[in-house]
Amino acid sequence: MKKVITKLAVTAATLTALPAMAHDGSEQASVMSGIIHFMTEPDHLLVSGVVAAVLIYVVRKAAVKRS
Repeated sequence: MKKVITKLAVTAATLTALPAMAHDGSEQASVMSGIIHFMTEPDHLLVSGVVAAVLIYVVRKAAVKRS
């Protein structure tokens, strides 16, 4: 189970970073503007939502297996 969680964490980090790689960085003048950009762009929100849904599913599956 630990290997699966590790692989999911790496996949989540990769998927979260992919939309950021598509930008040239001109939108970001500071850390705060970068955070605001990440939280307001539809492509970033979609990826974040998918990653969150997968992580919630995995945590719930692991909790069911333990009990």
